[in-house]
Amino acid sequence: MTKKGTIKSCHVCGDTTHIIRFGAVSCRACAEFFRREVISKSKIFYKCSRQCQLNKKIRKTCRSCRYQKCLQVGMLATVVCSRKPVIQTDWSPSFNFLGGLRESYEKLESAREKTFGSKSSGIAVYCSYKEFDNTFAIDIKLISNFFLPYFRERRRIGADQENILAENFIVPFILMEYTFRSMGERNGGTIENDKFTTGTPSYILPNGKRFDSLHLDELYPDRESKDEAGQRYQKMHEQYWNSSDRMLKGPLDRVQLDLSEMLLLSALIYWDFGITNQSEECIETCQQMRKIVIEELADYEKSKLPHGDHSFRIMEIVGILQCIHKASYVIKECGLVVKIYGLNGKDCPLYEISDG
Repeated sequence: MTKKGTIKSCHVCGDTTHIIRFGAVSCRACAEFFRREVISKSKIFYKCSRQCQLNKKIRKTCRSCRYQKCLQVGMLATVVCSRKPVIQTDWSPSFNFLGGLRESYEKLESAREKTFGSKSSGIAVYCSYKEFDNTFAIDIKLISNFFLPYFRERRRIGADQENILAENFIVPFILMEYTFRSMGERNGGTIENDKFTTGTPSYILPNGKRFDSLHLDELYPDRESKDEAGQRYQKMHEQYWNSSDRMLKGPLDRVQLDLSEMLLLSALIYWDFGITNQSEECIETCQQMRKIVIEELADYEKSKLPHGDHSFRIMEIVGILQCIHKASYVIKECGLVVKIYGLNGKDCPLYEISDG
């Protein structure tokens, strides 16, 4: 019925497959599960924290997380309802960017796993600022090698302009993507009914280690916090993390982006305009590409909510862009203060890029 291609893993449970079903690479079992859920139209109630880890052996244990994962990886209820063939040989033509973005992001995640190793121990390990800086330095190279090329290949605009877009992309993307992987992570708080209770925001790095303002003694282990100077030092960093929580972590915890939404936001971050030294041609290209991305985001939200009003959801997602830009500005300002006073962490690669 369809030509077999390269063996891949089901994006829902990890089982072996080579076929795209309902718009996403998925095994027969997950495709049939998705089809039954869409056809039944039964309401799915969450009885978990919405963070269940799925694999081939335990994919049946949580119906709600399995269905949500189907949507996150791009399976389309509209394809089921339209009675089109279950099996497709390529990404759905209506989704111009998502297929390529997913593949590029998978390459990035695979490169991260090979570089940093497995992150599945489940034990919270907090990093020092030296590990923090080293992880950023390595990850920036991985993002540049495995994720950024997708955008360059989509629309060629000259090496100098591509470099301007790439430099403008790295810090906002890292802030968004690291916060995305840490959604719902709070030290002393929980997520209940789509709302988070009080707690200190906790962030997870690609190597699996964490950092938050409750563990500044581990983030900056060589700084004595018992004297007055040390207490001021710790207070300053607490203020930064609290600002980060208000500007980006809190909004992302509330909006709860899925993977496809996060990836489309990354495209909007890359094709930015109004950047210093950006040419008129580059600005025009970015405006055109952003329009296409927003249209695709609208199509994606329609596929998730075929008979409902998805306009508010789109505004919520696009509104996150403002949060990302504010957080990027804070990074730049924090970097200046840290360098002026010669504080630990002054050599963080994010500060170097922001200072540009």
